[in-house]
Amino acid sequence: MKIRRAIRHPSSIPSTARSLALPGIVARGLFLGALAPLWTWAAPHEDTHTHASLTAGALQLVDPGFFTAARRALIVQASVDEDQCPNYLSHFYNPKTGEDGGIYTSTCELFPTVTTARDRAAGFYAEAIQLYRQGDRDAALRRLGAVLHLLQDMTSPAHVHGDPHAQILFGVCANDGDDFEKWGWCEGEGFDHIRDYVAADGALTDRMLHNLELLYGGEPQFPQGNRSASDFVHHVAERVYDFTVFHVRLLDDTFFDDPQPNSELKRMFPTLREGTPGFYIDGADDMTIGFNNGTCGGCINDEWWLMSTSCSDNGSCAFAPTDATGFAYIENTGGETGSTGGVFLEDRLVPRVYEKGLFLQLYGTTANAGIPSGFGDLQGEKTMLRIYGDVLYATAVAYGAGLLQTFHDRVAPAPVAEVGGPYQGDACSPLEFDGSGSSDENGTIVQYDWDFDADGVVDATTATPLVAHTYPGAYSGQVVLTVIDDEGRAAEDRGDVAVVACLQVPRSSGGGCSGTVAGAPGDPSFLPLLACVFLVLLVRRRAAAQPLGLRG
Repeated sequence: MKIRRAIRHPSSIPSTARSLALPGIVARGLFLGALAPLWTWAAPHEDTHTHASLTAGALQLVDPGFFTAARRALIVQASVDEDQCPNYLSHFYNPKTGEDGGIYTSTCELFPTVTTARDRAAGFYAEAIQLYRQGDRDAALRRLGAVLHLLQDMTSPAHVHGDPHAQILFGVCANDGDDFEKWGWCEGEGFDHIRDYVAADGALTDRMLHNLELLYGGEPQFPQGNRSASDFVHHVAERVYDFTVFHVRLLDDTFFDDPQPNSELKRMFPTLREGTPGFYIDGADDMTIGFNNGTCGGCINDEWWLMSTSCSDNGSCAFAPTDATGFAYIENTGGETGSTGGVFLEDRLVPRVYEKGLFLQLYGTTANAGIPSGFGDLQGEKTMLRIYGDVLYATAVAYGAGLLQTFHDRVAPAPVAEVGGPYQGDACSPLEFDGSGSSDENGTIVQYDWDFDADGVVDATTATPLVAHTYPGAYSGQVVLTVIDDEGRAAEDRGDVAVVACLQVPRSSGGGCSGTVAGAPGDPSFLPLLACVFLVLLVRRRAAAQPLGLRG
């Protein structure tokens, strides 16, 4: 069976009852700690395959010059290591309430320090930046990998809905009882759907590339605001929370089992009904989701429940409400049938519609029917788990890449290129270019690429900022300087160039000027030519005026 809502967060308990309730929480923690040899609290997603793949996938979208192969390997491993006990207790964050997961004991430490994924990510990110700037880059990148793990956990619905999802009996896959996490990778039950999205070598599959393009334009994504790790975690958590809750009203206003009013959840699963006691979603067509008592915040053994935020009811876990309104979270996203009782994962739960913007953006409709199969799908409709995989894995990769890019920009900002100029000269002699105004605040510029005619082709590469170039003829246009620093980052600047042609002056047969001068009539540089011509004419005139006998 699955532990469902076994320990409620203190902030979800009325303040008048907290003084009595908190000792109970501690007592349950002691009991759970005694079970340590038998089970552990579930790790979010699956670490060595799902987390590693999502990290490797995000790294595909960022600069390989900075995130080298060695750095990538370090970050991927760190994203796996973050699941060590008792870290995973701090991998929850409800973006609507700010709550953690409500679990305060572990198999390795009876009373560990527990915080939210948002706060943990903020701390690691600040350390990563500080360590990198101090020169301890390996330690910095390990912190960054841990932040990526926490961000990825926000794309696991259980972790934004306060659902601890441990599976005590018959547990496999680190006793993970969450359907979506097992669907991604669970050798014990034969699931490896993360490979539909990221290959074993870290390459993004065609399916993932398709989903990234439709949902996020194939680009890294960023939250609004300061782009801190806290902003990333909150933004992704809120996006996933809203995508995985469904508005519903539950009514029990007669002695009989009552039909349920129209709602988002009812349109998804028409078999939603009121029973004795509580409310159920079942039926062969939709698969069985299971039972819900109907109270805000859920009760033990609920298989779907109304989140406490924006929820109202008139009952309790002891007495099911007759009227409840709120947003429902579905734990059994795989559905369950027969005698399995939810222990073994099913993947046949198909909603009739899915009225969310991301679903419409990806599939072009809110009706879950007639969707082109593609990518090996055998049906024109999507199961709940496939919908989650298509949308949430792409979200993890896109925002993971955004976090990596933001870190890169913070610790290794691009250099500043300064081409100098404007430059003027003639085609008779080399023109000196000076890029010494270029700078790199936290590194060294190691390469200067010069494109003297702005045609997109590098004409000269130097290790210093000074270079000379002789133009073959007149040129009026731009010069382009690209500087590259020791982190592989580049910057570009353009400057104006004006070069005049170099004119040839023929040698005079009567003696006089020869060589080259630059310019044209009307240009001051044409004056030497005029002087030369005047001198030749003067010499010839005097020679003609002399008597023949006096000529040498």
